Amino acid sequence: MALDQETLNKIIILKIVSQLPGIRQGMLADAAVDSLQMNFIEYSLALAELKENKLVHQAIRKSEPHLDAANQAVERLDITAHGLEVLKALEHQIPASVQKWLQRRIVQLSGEKHQIEAHSSRIQPTAAGEWLLILERFEQENPNFRLELTFPTKDMAEKAASAWETASFDLYEIILQHLLAD
Repeated sequence: MALDQETLNKIIILKIVSQLPGIRQGMLADAAVDSLQMNFIEYSLALAELKENKLVHQAIRKSEPHLDAANQAVERLDITAHGLEVLKALEHQIPASVQKWLQRRIVQLSGEKHQIEAHSSRIQPTAAGEWLLILERFEQENPNFRLELTFPTKDMAEKAASAWETASFDLYEIILQHLLAD
């Protein structure tokens, strides 16, 4: 028996969230709309219903190091135990073409997620009226590098944070080369 479109939309979302725990909502929205199975409104309605029925959970994780464009901690989506049960019961009904697309897209998203979340930068004021910039790099969600710098102005700290966000891989490599040079 073929799934109706609304149910298929929800199963696509559940499948992506189950394969990419902690996915950001923006990344999930882009992927869902890319599936060509739903538009943004249909995606939003499906996600709202999944959250309402406690099949998907959305929250900010404790000690979340990553910030969004508004400088707020990133909210993440995870599938619940009940959501996994529903997915397992219905995923065999996903059309083969959508299943193939999901497999390719999940591999792509995994790489994108890793690249986006491989670094973070945060700015906070100090008691002395300066600005503390915290730069971090992550391996498998675990911090493996942390650097704290103090700047006299917020603008300088923001400029350095922006440079870290765009070139953290190169900057990290340069720092290591200098620290480990003979």
